[in-house]
Amino acid sequence: MLNEFFYNDKGKLPSFIESVDDFPHLKIVKLRGPIDGMTVPKVQFFLKKAQKNPMVLNKSVLLDLRKVTHVDTIAIAGILKVLSTLTQKKYKLGLVNAPEALRSQLAILRLDKIVTVFESWEKALLEIHTWNKEWE
Repeated sequence: MLNEFFYNDKGKLPSFIESVDDFPHLKIVKLRGPIDGMTVPKVQFFLKKAQKNPMVLNKSVLLDLRKVTHVDTIAIAGILKVLSTLTQKKYKLGLVNAPEALRSQLAILRLDKIVTVFESWEKALLEIHTWNKEWE
């Protein structure tokens, strides 16, 4: 169904996506491995698909970065592109289990006020609950 959006042209999830959980008001995307300049073109591929199908990014997204091994500044630009796309549609993007290096990069670039980074699943779920109230 809509999760097929995340599959590449060969019908498989790309190497950097472990799983996608689709809930009524939220999509949880679990990422893995390095998220860097090699990964960003694949993300851009999905964003282009999303522009063609408005039903794909039709809810807020939570990215679980627990199994991410490396994030570079090119990947941060990709995250901002996803954030921009979601924000235009009045949806939100959150990060959970972000590596310390990523949190530091966001702070240095002064993006820590723009990108919502949750310290834990508990805090993410509480905040997402408030997002849900906004939809009612």
